Amino acid sequence: MPRADVTHNVARQCDGLQTCPYILPKALTGAPSQGCRKGFKDFRIEWLCTDTEFHSATLSAEAGLGSRLVLSCVEETGSGK
Repeated sequence: MPRADVTHNVARQCDGLQTCPYILPKALTGAPSQGCRKGFKDFRIEWLCTDTEFHSATLSAEAGLGSRLVLSCVEETGSGK
């Protein structure tokens, strides 16, 4: 199954923001390909906050349409940090 490239869509919505809730668009679904249970596999986003600070987040294929990933460059300072 070919990978969907949503780089431009993510960049358009999230570039320049410290925190960005990215909602999985309907465009990522499709007919299941041979060997795949569903129309899409896990959805993974990778981003840089600085030249050396790399992050990634993943939604499983079971998460479904409308699921949200929160991309953030805000340093966590709460409990456990």
